[in-house]
Amino acid sequence: MSASSPSQRTCPTCGAVYGAEVIFCRNDGTILDQSAGSLTGKIIADRYPIIARIGEGGMGQVYLAEHVHMKRKCAIKFLNPDLAGNEGAVRRFYREAENASRIDHPNVVTVYDFGQTTDGGIYLAMEYVEGQSLQKRVERDSAMPVDLIASIVRQTASALGAAHAMGIVHRDLKPDNIMLLDRDGDIGVKVVDFGIAKAKSKSEHT
Repeated sequence: MSASSPSQRTCPTCGAVYGAEVIFCRNDGTILDQSAGSLTGKIIADRYPIIARIGEGGMGQVYLAEHVHMKRKCAIKFLNPDLAGNEGAVRRFYREAENASRIDHPNVVTVYDFGQTTDGGIYLAMEYVEGQSLQKRVERDSAMPVDLIASIVRQTASALGAAHAMGIVHRDLKPDNIMLLDRDGDIGVKVVDFGIAKAKSKSEHT
């Protein structure tokens, strides 16, 4: 099969060819042109031009984007297309957006928007954290200064305290979900991924 033109996108799974405006294969749900930059250059929901893919996890892929009007960088997380028909996965994905968007705290990643594209892609737009996870920092530096560790613990506890005050329990706190960013020499913390967080009822609040 010949390569697709710049105005076309090809499914890396089945080889089907679509117009440039299509994001997901209609046959198998695969993200089109995944091996050649995937969504880079496309505009999501008429307001998020995709700049580059910056990561992926068990539930989806994450892209760097910039709001077309606000010129604000953000991270766009897409639910893997093969999970779009999984009611539990979709519910968890939207729960992450709903829970995180309710928490207004400097140590919790901010969620700006979430929804579905015209091609059925489920996305979440959130604050772009230019840094590294605590997991990667630990892998790089097996030993860290005590004052840095104390600062990370304090900031993480503050974030969780704000969530708990709203009746939200993270339930998946781990080094991969604690992002570290450099703020003029000081390390800031952003807690991410409230996908399996549990919102407690009022009677459960302490």
